Amino acid sequence: MNDRHEGRGPSPFPGLTDEDGMPPGILLLRTTPDPTLVLIRILVGWVFAWEGLAKLLVPGRGSGAFEGWGFPLPDLMGPLVGAFEVGCGLLVLAGVGVRISVLPLLAIIFVAIVRVRLPVLFSDGLFAAVSGMHLDLAMLVGGLILLWRGAGPMSVDARMSAD
Repeated sequence: MNDRHEGRGPSPFPGLTDEDGMPPGILLLRTTPDPTLVLIRILVGWVFAWEGLAKLLVPGRGSGAFEGWGFPLPDLMGPLVGAFEVGCGLLVLAGVGVRISVLPLLAIIFVAIVRVRLPVLFSDGLFAAVSGMHLDLAMLVGGLILLWRGAGPMSVDARMSAD
């Protein structure tokens, strides 16, 4: 393991650096140069930001929907989830801290699938559930890919981890 990073002197994280002498936080920014990740990142970021904006601006999509789904404190949860979707969606879209930014989005989509979509499966059947769940599953898979592979090229993460 190298405790020196060229031009930066000794690492402030001896023993906690990767093979290039980079501190552990930089590892979260590392990404693969696969251009497909740019498309996935744009899709996931755009959909979450747009859906979050709808939750904030359209009462039936925010607090009204959360009330209908039986969530506690719907007047708080609707705008809170919407704000997280907009904020984290824009960070993902720009490629800023994607591995961290996607975590709240994955939690949101997981809860949506378990709490909203799966009950439809048991009450109305497979076709009704899948027709409402396809976008949720696509966002879940896209988010997991970004968590695993990073933001891809043409992102702030790629630029920061290259320095």
